[in-house]
Amino acid sequence: MLGSTVKKIRNSKNYSQIQITKGILHQTSFSKFELGKINLTAEHFNRILHRLDISHEEFKYIHNNHQLTERDYIIQSFLKLRFIDIHVLEDIIHKAEILLQSEEDRYIQDIYFISKGFISLKRDGNFDTASTHAHQVWERLQKFDTWYLSDIHLINNILFLFPVETAISISKLAIAQLERYHSLDTKYHLMTITFQYNLVHLLIREGYFKNAFELNEQVIASFKKRKLYFQTALSMLRKQLLLTKINKGMYVEDSIKSLFDLATIIDDQELIEKLKEEQTYLIQILQL
Repeated sequence: MLGSTVKKIRNSKNYSQIQITKGILHQTSFSKFELGKINLTAEHFNRILHRLDISHEEFKYIHNNHQLTERDYIIQSFLKLRFIDIHVLEDIIHKAEILLQSEEDRYIQDIYFISKGFISLKRDGNFDTASTHAHQVWERLQKFDTWYLSDIHLINNILFLFPVETAISISKLAIAQLERYHSLDTKYHLMTITFQYNLVHLLIREGYFKNAFELNEQVIASFKKRKLYFQTALSMLRKQLLLTKINKGMYVEDSIKSLFDLATIIDDQELIEKLKEEQTYLIQILQL
């Protein structure tokens, strides 16, 4: 019961019922809520949590015995993905399939489709197959008048579905809508950069090398400003290989080696592997 969890938190903070309910609702009603006899309105519940200094996310976590719900586990696993990790994606797909058998959940279903698309992309490199999965997500999102944060995150993950010009237009619209959240949290500023980072990838894939280079310079500056070394290193790798392609010059081995040296010095094996993977991919795409 929600009430019993609220009571547990209230008692742990040594608050009386009067302290929590003053100016919000009658103590008698709150007492019945803590006993599980009645439910509170959303407004009253929100104000009670505010007075307890507890966010909805933390309350839900405490209420679930300090564990993520299956739904939250799927969402958090997906949001934490920096790159395509088949093992994580397979776990997401498995848990999503189980959850979707018992209830309808469009957001989890979208994550399921995108995860399936990513695995197809990773295993066979076929963008057409991956786009088939992603298109099922876009069919729903394109009907919305406004995109919210969960929608924008999904859109960022299906940019590969679109032609370059369309992807750029969608990115501009999504970034504009992100401006509404500029005061909420710095991580939403990072979502804007992530859109640009993904667009660089798409521009390279489609052969717009000079456009990719110019946008990548902006991305590097943003990552450096936020001291995100992992993303900065990958963007610097893109820069060096794009310069080689555009200028038709020598392969900049020393500059590339310095990025691997950095990853080795800080003992970041994930970065080393990702640099190798990105280097192999870019050399093939850029035909170096």
